[in-house]
Amino acid sequence: MSYTLLVTYAVLAIGVSFLCSILEAVLLSTSVSNVAVMEAKKQRFANLWRLFKNDPERPLTAILTLNTIAHTVGAIGVGTEVAKLYAGSTELDLIVGIASAILTLGVLLFSEILPKTLGTLYSKRLATPAAFLLQILIYGLIWIVVPIQWAKKLFPTPEQETVTRDELVALVDVAEEEKTIEADEEKVIHNLLKLRDITVSDVMTPRVVITSVIDTYTVQQVLDEMPIMVHGRLPVQGETIDDIKGYVLRNQI
Repeated sequence: MSYTLLVTYAVLAIGVSFLCSILEAVLLSTSVSNVAVMEAKKQRFANLWRLFKNDPERPLTAILTLNTIAHTVGAIGVGTEVAKLYAGSTELDLIVGIASAILTLGVLLFSEILPKTLGTLYSKRLATPAAFLLQILIYGLIWIVVPIQWAKKLFPTPEQETVTRDELVALVDVAEEEKTIEADEEKVIHNLLKLRDITVSDVMTPRVVITSVIDTYTVQQVLDEMPIMVHGRLPVQGETIDDIKGYVLRNQI
């Protein structure tokens, strides 16, 4: 009784699926901003990653195709070998069930949970080898990738924003929490993102609190009346506050 083929089918199924799951996790964890950083640093395979992110269905199709083949062939192979090894046994159905359960558990742990966790955690480190392997995988499965690409063109693809404003705000908050940027830098970015929603009336100084100077006053008279100047710009008025001649900066007085 030889278990060589049985073990071979199981190892190949789990091993190939392990690789596919890592590649999928790295692909989905590598954001457009990560690719932009790669391009800025002129890293190897940055151009490939740009292609992958512009058309993610292409590498995903290749990954899922190989993964499905591995699972199918592995399950059939293991089931067939178990049936051969224990042919004639009165407990054949039970043995096949146990073998299937063990294979399912192995696939769940070693080709789903573990590789996807590793791929997500180390996506930046694995980006270069993953790009190389994905390109080989796409070329190897071009016979299935291309027809699916053609079929995809028959359906309208809705336009989606790569990064929304809400996501950008959340990213800035996370960067500040992780001390990647300072708190004052976070505040500046938040204010910049709010510029298009803020009106002039939101930032203006109300008329009732305006401090103005009369155009006939000397600098000394202004200093005598206002030893402490709260505002940086002081309107210069004529006889009334409605007769504005211009303004003077506090540091010019």
